[in-house]
Amino acid sequence: GLIARVADDRIAHPVKEVSFDLSGLTERWGFGDGEQLLSRDEGDYSAYACKAVEAALKAEGLSGYVQWVETSHNNLRLGWVEVPSRLRARLGLAPRLVPALWRTRDDRLVLVRSAPRELTGKSAKLWAYDFGLADDRDFWEPAEAREELRRRSA
Repeated sequence: GLIARVADDRIAHPVKEVSFDLSGLTERWGFGDGEQLLSRDEGDYSAYACKAVEAALKAEGLSGYVQWVETSHNNLRLGWVEVPSRLRARLGLAPRLVPALWRTRDDRLVLVRSAPRELTGKSAKLWAYDFGLADDRDFWEPAEAREELRRRSA
């Protein structure tokens, strides 16, 4: 839908393609803390979002298991894989879990050591709520109206 300002027929789009930093795949606060996503339920939107993020990873030469997690925060996350360690096994500790993100090197998949660092600065575009509209002072309070208020209060 649209948000319309009747006084001068100006419109704004509260939903548009928004660019998100892919490092959000490893954070519960990523992707606008999930609040910008159009749905929190599994369904068509979640399938679209996962595929769009996987395509963005592929464009960067990466691959990962993107999943939709039920949470009150960011629903888009990388899955996790166990990394075996001889030292951890000797100490009786469980294998370490790391984000499931790989880079292709010499026709082999190599696990990325630091997914957050690798993903920072890389982005994916998703249809999402544009909360920037809430900060668009000119849309909500046009310059003419602000000037009129200034004159009246002077």
